[in-house]
Amino acid sequence: MTPLDGDILFLHGLESGPQASKAQYLAKRWGADTADLDTTRAIRSMQAALANGLPWTFEAPDIEEAFRVPLQRAEEALQSASKKPRSLLIGSSFGGAVLVRLASQGLWNGPSLLLASAATRLTGIGKLPKGHRAILLHGRHDDIVPLQDSRDFAQASGDLVQLWEVGDGHRLASTLQDGTLDAAIALLLGRSWPRTTAGSKASGP
Repeated sequence: MTPLDGDILFLHGLESGPQASKAQYLAKRWGADTADLDTTRAIRSMQAALANGLPWTFEAPDIEEAFRVPLQRAEEALQSASKKPRSLLIGSSFGGAVLVRLASQGLWNGPSLLLASAATRLTGIGKLPKGHRAILLHGRHDDIVPLQDSRDFAQASGDLVQLWEVGDGHRLASTLQDGTLDAAIALLLGRSWPRTTAGSKASGP
């Protein structure tokens, strides 16, 4: 598969970054750029909530500050494509929440791929805007972000949003190995890809 030279922008997870496995895989396989979100403040926010015995959610008093820099970094990366606009945004966990914030603010209306997205939990937003096309990939054994969050999100978002449930945990490592991640990207980009995955289930709302 020929890389797409920056057509794809990847928004990484809370404790991840441009050098992590998904970012490197997407760069080599698809020519994707990764936005360095700088989640330092978000991590502190999460740690403070957990230290007080509270869940880290959109109700945390400092949640807007936690998102401030990541949203700024994501918006800058979204607008930095020199040759042509981005064709696809991919958001992983916390990055999925950033992606949904961008979409809800009208800053992104193209195809989206959400990997174990923490959007509902961290933004309080329960669906994508009307007409937004997306695939949600979520593991049935995810012990960080409940699968039900993605089920409810896909259901509320309409017919252009699919949920693919896979037999994996939060990191979704198997999807890099069995072709599921590539198949989802290819489908959203309108490119053919032989989807020969085991133990996965594609379901719509």
